[in-house]
Amino acid sequence: MDEKELDKVFSPQVSHPPHALATVFFALLLLLLLPAPAAAQPGAARGIGVDIRADDGSRVKLYDKSYALVVGVSDYTNGWRDLPGVRHDVVAVRAALEGHGFQVVVVEDADSGRLEKAYADFIRQYGMREQNRLLFYFAGHGHTQRQSYGEEMGYIVPADAPTPTRDLDGFLSKAMDMQEVERYAKRIQSKHALFLFDSCFSGSLFATTRSISDLINYKTARPVRQFITSGSADESVPDRSIFREQFVSALEGEADANRDGYITGTELGEFLQDRVINYSRNAQHPQYGKIRNPNLDKGDFVFMLPQPLNVKGLASSAMKQPSPPPVQPIDPAAIELAFWNSIRDGTDPEEYKAYLEKYPEGTYSVLAKRRIQLASSPADGNAIIRPRISNNAVATPAPSHAAAQGDTSRAAQLYNQNQFAAARDEVRRITAADPNNSSAWRLAGFAAYQLKQYPEAAADLQRAHELRLAAKEDDPELADKLAETLVLAEQFDRALPLLVAATTRAGAKPDAVKFYYRGLAEYRTNKLAEAERSFAEAVRLDPKSAISLFYLGRISYERGQPDAAVAALNRATAADPKLAQAWTLLTLAYLSRAGQTAGTPKADADYLNAVRTSEALIRLRADESSMVLNGQALIGAKQYARAATVLERAAAAPTAGGPTLYLLGVAHSRAKTFPKAVAALERAAAKSPDDLNVYRELGYALEVSRQYAKALAAYERGAQLAPDDADFKQSAERVRPFAK
Repeated sequence: MDEKELDKVFSPQVSHPPHALATVFFALLLLLLLPAPAAAQPGAARGIGVDIRADDGSRVKLYDKSYALVVGVSDYTNGWRDLPGVRHDVVAVRAALEGHGFQVVVVEDADSGRLEKAYADFIRQYGMREQNRLLFYFAGHGHTQRQSYGEEMGYIVPADAPTPTRDLDGFLSKAMDMQEVERYAKRIQSKHALFLFDSCFSGSLFATTRSISDLINYKTARPVRQFITSGSADESVPDRSIFREQFVSALEGEADANRDGYITGTELGEFLQDRVINYSRNAQHPQYGKIRNPNLDKGDFVFMLPQPLNVKGLASSAMKQPSPPPVQPIDPAAIELAFWNSIRDGTDPEEYKAYLEKYPEGTYSVLAKRRIQLASSPADGNAIIRPRISNNAVATPAPSHAAAQGDTSRAAQLYNQNQFAAARDEVRRITAADPNNSSAWRLAGFAAYQLKQYPEAAADLQRAHELRLAAKEDDPELADKLAETLVLAEQFDRALPLLVAATTRAGAKPDAVKFYYRGLAEYRTNKLAEAERSFAEAVRLDPKSAISLFYLGRISYERGQPDAAVAALNRATAADPKLAQAWTLLTLAYLSRAGQTAGTPKADADYLNAVRTSEALIRLRADESSMVLNGQALIGAKQYARAATVLERAAAAPTAGGPTLYLLGVAHSRAKTFPKAVAALERAAAKSPDDLNVYRELGYALEVSRQYAKALAAYERGAQLAPDDADFKQSAERVRPFAK
């Protein structure tokens, strides 16, 4: 569902018969993000109070008591299909919430009267105190129905409501619509309330959200009503609820994206959206957000995670196996290098096009383009990411004066008809007869630009620019187009003076796109401080300039500042969820930061974030380098079986690189599937015969498998490559007595 649809108050009519799946057409009542307090110890009999620690170190009082209403409807009596799985969902959700200190009220198989009474009584009893936090969870059917006035309304369906196809009047009189839910939400006096619907329906009484959670601060405690649904209109929720499973996992700590010990409503919504979309194979699209009310959308619901147990040494006394070697991070540059090495001696331009498709800004992109040109084939790759512009139609470059020896009107007509090649041929005849016709050169450059022939366009526009300067004619449009074209032609040193002039021109309106191009030229000419200022100005002018945010993150990452990189790149992916480069670098930033704090809860959180971001990357680009990043993140998160599954896909191709096979071997080794680990690592050794890490890991896998002779050979090979490496020598001596 796109943003335009989500902004509608209601959605188009959807009426479906009962289904084996819980077809619930969802009334978008999303997030009630309250700062959810610290989780109480399991087994608390009463709702407990919660304080939180703000990012400035101060303590913020959030809640005195915590209460939850869990409604599950599994036995329908008037035409809807039963949902036996809901009973299990109620038990699991209740246990999860009680583990977070909630006093839970459960209502099962409520008819319309009991459903309304349950909400009203719960709010009357627990929702009148400002410092309480309330959570509402509904599992059952949902439905979307077009109203007589043309808009849609979402409903949650009690046990006795008939299906609307059989008895519409009866359905409307018994089902609870989202306007009623909104009235309940506003009736609550407690400052924080969160509504979750394991149902799908349409309607919109909340503003949908897709953003990164802020740090806990004083704003968290402000009033809020938040909503999360398990899917959108026209979607079906299976009786075995993925939404419920992931909700429980979230409260166990997996949704704590920044690993600060808290889960906010926003973090919960984002976690459920990402996980459910992934595990449902794109069949469900949860939505989350805050109520459309300026007095109730400032805070954030908060759960506090229990402190982890401090468990000391659990090593078994029977442990006689060697410790696994440390996992070596794989830079995607190694994957790129392996790809390049496989094609660099070839003459087929299609191979270089394939390289540019995978690595448009790759280390060897310029060389690849030159080899394509030498083969007389136009380059497909474009190393420059052009910013998205709301209206990028190029105005017709009309001549500013009459041509002395050639009329450009015919060429301009062809240009206006989008016949750019014909227009360029026409003006070429004019420039051949009249080399000083600046209008013809100008139009030729604009036509070549439209054909994406940027070097040729730059040459034509440069000629027009020089003629205009000689004639003392001011043509800022020409100068700006020349600057942009030089950037796209990767002639950054020539573009930069023109871009500085364009962004400092007296009386000119500041333009985010021009500042982006200026920043790019500065970045590519190694003027990083200046580039950072230009990209920052582009973001100031256009806060959703994803590509400028990407480069701010890239500069921070290259400076070794992962915190700043993560912040900028999270904003970039929120502004443009399809910017694969941003997801790639964000994953690398999380992995880098996790490596700096290895063994800490913060590192664990960063690995989980890297899993999330690399999964988003794979949805955009399921290539080898993306899967390697995802595998590396999963290994860091100790999800070895999942890592092996992903990396098996990456390693299936005969062209899979040594780094990919190494990581696959690590994943299988940590998952204790040593035969598969050995097979992958032997392939890695064949691909990368000089990689020390491969022999270290291979020796370990063989030793644990008691293949001592082969283990000795692997360790000795490592010792040959690194004679001063004491670890290889010690490992070889350890297995030598057993090698026969």
